[in-house]
Amino acid sequence: MAAFGSILKELRQQNRLSQMALALNAEVSTRHISFMENGRSKPSREMVLHLSNVMDVPSRDANLLLTSAGYSQEFTQHDLSDDSMKDVREALTYMLDAHSPYPAIVIDSRWNLLMANQAQMALTYYFVQHGANFPETSNIMELFFHPQGYRLFVTNWEYVGIFLLRRLYHEHLAGAHCDQENTLLNKILTMPDIPTDWKTRTVDFGSAPMIKVNFAINGKNFSLFSTISSFGTAVDVTLQDIRLEHYLPGDKATRQFLEDLSVTSLG
Repeated sequence: MAAFGSILKELRQQNRLSQMALALNAEVSTRHISFMENGRSKPSREMVLHLSNVMDVPSRDANLLLTSAGYSQEFTQHDLSDDSMKDVREALTYMLDAHSPYPAIVIDSRWNLLMANQAQMALTYYFVQHGANFPETSNIMELFFHPQGYRLFVTNWEYVGIFLLRRLYHEHLAGAHCDQENTLLNKILTMPDIPTDWKTRTVDFGSAPMIKVNFAINGKNFSLFSTISSFGTAVDVTLQDIRLEHYLPGDKATRQFLEDLSVTSLG
């Protein structure tokens, strides 16, 4: 049970719980927690689910705990294209369309693009028209950091880039596979001109309440910021991973630019 024990320990530490704190919350002995973590005790299926609930881990991690302990998975994992996800797709489409003329996308927990509204596609095409040469990937982070991707037009890209690199780093640390290679981050770090001191550099974020991404393209300057939302009652693994990112204009000029772009793309 070493695999289960190590995963349980990682999830416990990510929740900043001592063995004693987890034991108190789960109403078991500290010794029992210790024995499960070091492989001396095999947990029942009910105990694995109980600990998952106590730590409030995502369905994906609960399934991982179960399989590592030798049990079948508890939570479903349907592809977004499955018939059972029809209502989800319709809801996402509605939210994407309702956000026009501003861009919006649906991504998974690994930043892979799943859906996009017309405004997002129009903006991406606008970038391509003015020199972008996006790599063949659906990963939003790779599309941003690639030297011929979005980054080509971002005037504050190092500032934004350092923030996003740190975000990727900390998201990985917060996951159940934090002891494994952070493949997405490592791939991005091999791209040209990525700041080598991204972990340690002091970045003055100023007094602004949020980070805006500033673009300059074809003589136009515009800025965007985003909000991220998710399904609050999801239990399916895929659905828990899904995030809807809405991009919003950072100023009046950007608002007008996006509205004009929407009219042009529809015309």
